[in-house]
Amino acid sequence: MESQAMHLDAALRCRGGRRRWTGVSRRAPLLLAVLVAAARALPAQEPAGAAGTAALVVEASLPDDGYVSRDEVIELRFNRPLTAGERVVVFVDEADLTDLFRNVPGGMRYAPQIVLLPAGESELAVHLVTADGEWQEVGRFPLRVRGSLGFEHAGVSPGVDLGVEAQLAEGHEPEGGSPSGYTYQELTGQLSLESEAVRGRFRTMVQGAAIGVSDEDRALRFGELGDEAPKLDLSSYLIRADYGPSSVSLGHISMGRQRHLVSGFSSRGLKVDLKTGSRLDFSGVIANGSSIVGWDNFLGIDESDHRILSGTLGLEVLRQPGLLRVEVSGMDGSVLPLAGYNQGVVNDAEESKGFGFSLQASDPSGRLRLEGGFARSTFTNPDDPELSQGEDIVAVQEVTRNARYLEASLDVLRSVPLGSTRSASLGLSYGHERVDPLYRSLAAFTAADQMSHRWGAQADIAGVGVQLSYARSEDNLNDVPSILKTLTRRSSANIAAPLGNVVGSYSPWLPTIAWSFDRTHQYGDDLPTNGGFSPSHVPDQESLNQDLNASWQFDRLSFSYRLGLSKQDNRQEGRENADFKSTNHAIAADVQALASVSIGLTYDHERAENQESGEIDRTRRLGARGSWMPYGGATLSLSVTGTLSEDDAQTREQKDTRFDAQWSSGIPGLTAFGVQYYVRFSRGVNDAVDGSFGLDSHNENWSVNTGLNLRFF
Repeated sequence: MESQAMHLDAALRCRGGRRRWTGVSRRAPLLLAVLVAAARALPAQEPAGAAGTAALVVEASLPDDGYVSRDEVIELRFNRPLTAGERVVVFVDEADLTDLFRNVPGGMRYAPQIVLLPAGESELAVHLVTADGEWQEVGRFPLRVRGSLGFEHAGVSPGVDLGVEAQLAEGHEPEGGSPSGYTYQELTGQLSLESEAVRGRFRTMVQGAAIGVSDEDRALRFGELGDEAPKLDLSSYLIRADYGPSSVSLGHISMGRQRHLVSGFSSRGLKVDLKTGSRLDFSGVIANGSSIVGWDNFLGIDESDHRILSGTLGLEVLRQPGLLRVEVSGMDGSVLPLAGYNQGVVNDAEESKGFGFSLQASDPSGRLRLEGGFARSTFTNPDDPELSQGEDIVAVQEVTRNARYLEASLDVLRSVPLGSTRSASLGLSYGHERVDPLYRSLAAFTAADQMSHRWGAQADIAGVGVQLSYARSEDNLNDVPSILKTLTRRSSANIAAPLGNVVGSYSPWLPTIAWSFDRTHQYGDDLPTNGGFSPSHVPDQESLNQDLNASWQFDRLSFSYRLGLSKQDNRQEGRENADFKSTNHAIAADVQALASVSIGLTYDHERAENQESGEIDRTRRLGARGSWMPYGGATLSLSVTGTLSEDDAQTREQKDTRFDAQWSSGIPGLTAFGVQYYVRFSRGVNDAVDGSFGLDSHNENWSVNTGLNLRFF
C-alpha cells in the first residue's frame, strides 16, 4: 500500500517531466492513496435483490420489430450469475421451453435443431424462480417468427357451403293446364378459398369461388351455353401480389377513374398498379371486353378482338397529397358480338379508343373541392360479315367526339356554435356535364347528346337537416331541326327534423319529422321541322311528389305515419286533361311484446284519380306480422296481408289475401357446421270482379317448401 501511495504521490507531483507543487500539504497524496486502498478492501455494495443479491435483468437477442426465422438462435443475457437455488424458466405463450435452452456463460441459449420456433406472433416470457420457490417475471419480449416458407404471416380459409331446396307439396285452383302436386328438389353449393401471406412489404392474396347446382337450367352459364353449361363453374377469382403500395392483380378486376373514358369497368384480366414515392402512380389494365365467368378463358385475355386496354398516370402536383392531383388516361378496346353470361348478344362489333384527363383540387382546409375532366373518344363499328350476311350496307362512319364534366363544392360553415350544445353547417355544390352527340367509349357507361347543370345546398342547423337541389338538362345539342329537343327542369328538397334535438330535450313523444319534395318538368323545346311531328306530339308534363313522415320511438313500441301526395300535370297540346292525382296514407307500428316476441302492424289507404275519365280507385292494405324466438338460433315467423281494390263506381273489385309461415332453426350439436333448416308454408287467394268485362274469377295456390344449409368451414 505504501508503494501505491508513493507512486500516486509521484504522479501528482510530476507533469510533463517536471516536478510541480500544489498548495496542499505534501502528505495529502499519501492520505488519499490510503483511503482508496481502504475502500477497495470493503465489500462491494450492489442493488438489493432476492436474498440481498442484485435484481436479475434479462436481455434477449430479438429485434424490437421485424421477424426472425424458425431456426433463429436466441440468446438470453443475464446481468449477473445465478445464485445457488435459483433457476430460470422460459415460456413461449403457454408452452414451457426451458429444457430447450442451454446454459452458457452470461446467460442461456436456444439453438433450434429438433424443435423449431413456433411460426407466427407470440410472446417469450422469462421467469426467475428463487431458492424459496418464489416466481418473478424478469423479462417479456415479442416473438415474431416467419413460417416454413419464410412468410411472417400466412393463412388459408377454405369454405364449403351446401344448400338443399325442396318443394314437398303444392296445390292450386283452378288447375288449368298443370295438375296440382308438383314437387322438386335442388342442390346448390359454393366452394370458396381465401389465403394471405405476408413478408415485410411483400403480400400475396388469393380469393376464389365456384358455384355448383344439380339442375342444369340453374347453371351459372346456362343462358350462354345452354345444356353445355357445366354444373360446377368458376364464379370469380382474384390473385394479387403487393409490394408496398404497388401491386399486380390477376382475375376479376375493376378499372378506371375517368368518368367518360374508363369508369368502373369490371371484367377478368390483368392489372398493374405502380407507385413511385408519394406523388407519382400508374395503373395499367388489359381485360376481357365483357364481364365473364367460368373455367374457360381463365386469364380473360385469350381473344385479341375482345379486349380493353387502359392506363392511367397520376401525379400529386404539390407535396401535400390531395391539394392538386392530375390524372391522364388512355384506352383502346374492341368487342365482338358475343353473348355474355348475364347479358344478351352485342348487336355488332365495336371499337373505340381515346384519351382523357382529370383534375382534383382542394384548399388546405378542405373547404373548397374541385374535380373536372375531359375525354376525347373515337368510335366505330367495323365490318361484321355475320351481320351484313353478304348484303351491301351503308358503312358506319368513324366519329370522334368529346365529353367533359366539372364538380365543385364549398363548405361555407363548419360546425359553427349556436349556443352551448348546437351548431350550424352549410355546404354549396355545383355540377356540369356535357357529352357530345354520338360520343361512345366501350369502357364507360354514359348517355350521349346530353348537357346538364346542377346546383345544391346542404345544411344542418341545430339538428335540422336540409338538402336543396335544382337541375336543368337538355339533349339534341347540335340543334338538328328535324330532331326533338327535350328540356328537363327538376327541383327537390328534403328536410329532416328530430324534434328532440330541435327543442334540446329528448322525449319519446317528440317525433322525428321528415318532408321531401320533388318537382320535374319535362317538355319539348319546339316543333321539329321535316320530322313528321305535329304539335300534339311535343311532350310537356310536370310531375310533383311530396312525402311527409313522422315517427315515434318508445322503449318497446315504434310508430310511424306517412302522407304521400303526387300529381301528374299533362300540358301537351290535346291532352291537357290527361292528369292524375293520388293520395296515400300509411300507418305502421312495431311492438316488442317480450324479449323473444315481436309484432308488427301496417295499414295504408291509397286514392288514385284519373281526372280525364273521372275514375277514382281506392286501395286498402292491412298487414300483420310476428316472430317468436323460443331459443337461440330458432325463429317462428308469421305474416298475413289483405288487399282490397275497388273503384267508386263499384264496377271493379279485387281482393288479395296472402299468408306465410316459416320455422327456421339450427340443429343442436351441429352448430360447428353452421347447419340451418327451414320449413315454409304459403297460401294466396285472389278474387276479382269486373262488371265492365263480365269478369268473375277465383284463384288459389299453396305450397310447402323446405331447405337445409350446411357450412363445413
